[in-house]
Amino acid sequence: MFPPDLPGAANLCNACETLNFGNPGFQFTYQVYDLKQRAPTCGLCKMLWDVCEKHQKLSQAKVKFERYSSTLKIDDENGPVLSIIRSPGMSFIQFLRYK
Repeated sequence: MFPPDLPGAANLCNACETLNFGNPGFQFTYQVYDLKQRAPTCGLCKMLWDVCEKHQKLSQAKVKFERYSSTLKIDDENGPVLSIIRSPGMSFIQFLRYK
């Protein structure tokens, strides 16, 4: 998903490497504490931690992310928190943060 040989590619932890964003309706739940612990070494955990911070989820034990079309939503909130971008013909994905 995030090839390490591409410029700007993120390092991923074992948990994030196994995520399959290709399935519509895909969802996953992480312990907020685990995101904090893995954020310094995993680019996706860092991005998810930042989203949790922005959406005031740091006091929760768990946080759920769900794919909705080409976006990720957090804990059933109405608006998207990240966009999922995949270049045609490429086997990896990128994320774009909403401000």
